[in-house]
Amino acid sequence: MIVTTLHVDGRAYLLAAGQDVEGLKGAIVEAVTSGARFVDFATASQGAVSLLAAPGIAVRVEVRELDDDGRDDQPVVVDFDAYA
Repeated sequence: MIVTTLHVDGRAYLLAAGQDVEGLKGAIVEAVTSGARFVDFATASQGAVSLLAAPGIAVRVEVRELDDDGRDDQPVVVDFDAYA
């Protein structure tokens, strides 16, 4: 199973299974290069999110493959800024 997380300025969003990740990345790049714009995406647990993508935001896309039991061999990293 593939799990994709979008990290934006220290906040983590677990993307919904049907979310078009490549389309989302393209929309964020387009929004940032045009000055600023809202980009909408679906999350697995937070519903729909509208992100104001503007120059200067930090964005990271993390794609992880999990075993059939939902675990992976990667160490768990807790981002405390995401919970502030």
